[in-house]
Amino acid sequence: MQESHKNELYRQQNTAKLNQAAAALEEQNRALREDSKKMIVRCQKAADDAVASSEHSLQERVNDSQQMKRRLEAELAATNNKIDHTRNTIAETRAQIKALDEPIDNTSTCQSYRQQRATKEHIVDPVTTNLNRHQQMVLRARDDLVAHNEKEKDNLRELQERRDRLNDDIRDKTSALHIDV
Repeated sequence: MQESHKNELYRQQNTAKLNQAAAALEEQNRALREDSKKMIVRCQKAADDAVASSEHSLQERVNDSQQMKRRLEAELAATNNKIDHTRNTIAETRAQIKALDEPIDNTSTCQSYRQQRATKEHIVDPVTTNLNRHQQMVLRARDDLVAHNEKEKDNLRELQERRDRLNDDIRDKTSALHIDV
């Protein structure tokens, strides 16, 4: 019986040790659960902050894209106005060039009539001089208008290219906005 009593005592001591070890493990687990709860709260706050920051940044990007799109649309409208103005200017310049055709024809006709005179009458007089000067002045004015008209056409081409680039930019901004939203 002694041995049985020893065994019982050993079993009780062993049970007490296991009970203490289990209590220590439960205490460690309780501490780990508390740490885990704190970690969950911290992670949730970090995730909430990240979501809020991302949403704020996204909203700023959307606002910037919308503002840029409005600026591009305003610039496109201004460019279209310039194109219309340039087209009107080109038409006016063409009309002025055409208006010079009559004075050029008149001076050419006058000179032709004067050259048909008898050889004795082929003299340089103030009328001939003024006709020549007037014809040269009209021809120079016509040349200047033609050169100006070419510059206007170049300007129109540049404006149309700019309009095309602005339309491309607006399409890109619209696509970016649709992606962001």
